[in-house]
Amino acid sequence: SGPNDRDETIGPNKVFRDLAWGLASRGIAVLRYEKRTLRHQGRMAALAPSLTVRDETVEDAVLAIEALSRNAAVDPERVYLLGHSLGGTLAPRIAAASGAAAVGLRGCVLLAAPARPLQELVAEQLEYIASLDAVPNPDLTRMIESARADAAVIAGPELDSLPADAALLGAYPAYWLDLRGYHPARETALIRKPLLVMQGGRDYQVTLRDFDAYKAALSGM
Repeated sequence: SGPNDRDETIGPNKVFRDLAWGLASRGIAVLRYEKRTLRHQGRMAALAPSLTVRDETVEDAVLAIEALSRNAAVDPERVYLLGHSLGGTLAPRIAAASGAAAVGLRGCVLLAAPARPLQELVAEQLEYIASLDAVPNPDLTRMIESARADAAVIAGPELDSLPADAALLGAYPAYWLDLRGYHPARETALIRKPLLVMQGGRDYQVTLRDFDAYKAALSGM
C-alpha cells in the first residue's frame, strides 16, 4: 500500500529489488515500475477524492502484463503476476482485467496479501505496536481510537452519504466504496490458474489469520 518505488523500499529493505535479482539470476525476466502515486504525486493528489484501487494499482499492473506479453524476449504464455500486500489482495481484479484485455496470465504469486478488510488491519497493526511498549503511549492511543472510529465509518452505512473529500484512514469514500463487499480470498479461488500464496509467520501487518483465510478458500481445489 502507498506510493512505493519499483524496489518497494521500506526502510533499509528493498524487497522487490532483491526478488528481481534472485529471479533474474535464474533466467526469469522481471518488470518492476514506480507506482503512479509516487511517480505522479501531484496529479494523483488532485484526483484523490475520486481515486479507487483501479487507479492506484490495478490499471498499471494490467498495462505491465500487456507490455511483457508484447516483449520478444518474453514467452507470452508464461507471464506471472507477483503482488505484495495490496498488490496480492487485488490479484483477482488484476487477473480478471488482464483476461478482459485478452492478455492472459499463467498464474499469480501472493505475498502477505490481506484477506480481511484493510481498515481492520490498520487498527490491528497500531494495537500491536502499542503492545510492545511497557508504558502506554498517549499519542498512539489516540491514533488507535481514531483508526477504530474511521474503520467503523468505513464499514457502516454512513459511508455512502459522506462528502467526497472526507478523509478516512488516509483515503476517501470513493476508495473505500470500491472495496466494499470485496472478499480477496473468495475472489482468489475464482482465478482458476496456478497460485502461490506465501506468508511470513512473524509478520504483524498481515498475519496468519489472513493466510488461513486463503487456505480455507482454496482448499480442495
